[in-house]
Amino acid sequence: MKEVTYHKGMEPAQYMQIYRSREVGQSYITSVGTTLIAIAHALWLMVNIRPQVILCNGPGTCIPLCAIAFVFKVLGI
Repeated sequence: MKEVTYHKGMEPAQYMQIYRSREVGQSYITSVGTTLIAIAHALWLMVNIRPQVILCNGPGTCIPLCAIAFVFKVLGI
């Protein structure tokens, strides 16, 4: 976890990188395994950190987080 502070008097912002579901050029068959790993990592982060804001830049990082958020919403967490 990395912390960044840009303004005086403000709390530092923390950011983390997550695993991607699929790398560019990766076969669809092997991407099933990496997607499951990415979902497990995203679940661990969401449970332990409880982020207030999530920024994603594409489906490789967005799908695991959206899947976890959907499950949390369905379960009322």
